Amino acid sequence: MRQAQPDQGGAGLARSSWNTELSAVSAFYNAAVELGIVAKSPIRMRAARTTNRFGDLAKPGALVPAGRKPQTKRKIKWLRLDQYTKFRDEGLRKLRFPERNAAFADFMLVTEARRAEGSALRLSDVPELRDPKFEGKRTVKWSVPDEDAKGGEGRDSWISKLALRRMIAYRDVERDVQMALAIEAGRYSKGPGAFWLNQNGEPMGMRGWNAVFAAAEEMCGVHCTPHMLRHTFAIYTLHNLVQIAMAEAAKSGVSHDYRKITRDPCRELQRLMGHVDWSTTLIYLDYIGDLDGHTDDRLDYFDRRILLEADYGR
Repeated sequence: MRQAQPDQGGAGLARSSWNTELSAVSAFYNAAVELGIVAKSPIRMRAARTTNRFGDLAKPGALVPAGRKPQTKRKIKWLRLDQYTKFRDEGLRKLRFPERNAAFADFMLVTEARRAEGSALRLSDVPELRDPKFEGKRTVKWSVPDEDAKGGEGRDSWISKLALRRMIAYRDVERDVQMALAIEAGRYSKGPGAFWLNQNGEPMGMRGWNAVFAAAEEMCGVHCTPHMLRHTFAIYTLHNLVQIAMAEAAKSGVSHDYRKITRDPCRELQRLMGHVDWSTTLIYLDYIGDLDGHTDDRLDYFDRRILLEADYGR
């Protein structure tokens, strides 16, 4: 497991993933010991901490796998929206295939997609703006397929119409050029089903996006990775959801105390992000105090601050 890499050029298992996998293996061997299949578990154990990060007391004498040091609270890397616009417009858009780069970044920001999910996007996954069921709405529903989602569990998500227009502009112009060049070079007869293509007209993988983001950083001086955009979405969205919930509570005469809000913003964000463990979502609470203002809608913030209607025309 120590050598496992989530993608080409990856850095191996993160500490949280290691702890999760090791706990599963430990449970497997504990069951085998109880059934008499093996005499002893090979997993080294240590005493559990007195309390966990939420202050809950551990059971007396509780043991946990000791393969790695206890997980410490991780620091989230994210961008303010002014930093993001500088990275996109002065970095990504100064490189080759600027519309592809900007469309991918906007897509990653407003859909909470993981890097692998965004990279694996197919032509057939992209909704059409002309669909009557999206008439009068600012967002368009799309689905993360099971085969692309983490843990094999797909989920529904939403794309801002403005972000979708940028994606369609890339599809109808730059992507068509990429496809034509690839077909002319004899690489395809009709082309791949992948939405994002590289300079050779082949599917753009995660390693390719890492290289593009690194080049954009050198260009504009702002550090950003595709996964940082997911964190940015989570922080801004949780901030907005809390503001909306408190405003609704105020209208109904309910206390502003977050713990007394019936519609829990953290639970809603957990569903959007596809987190299995609620504690993963709670990490973002530490960052929402850094944001100013609020919006009247979950994705309206991104529409007004990042995506300009004038970019696409009407």
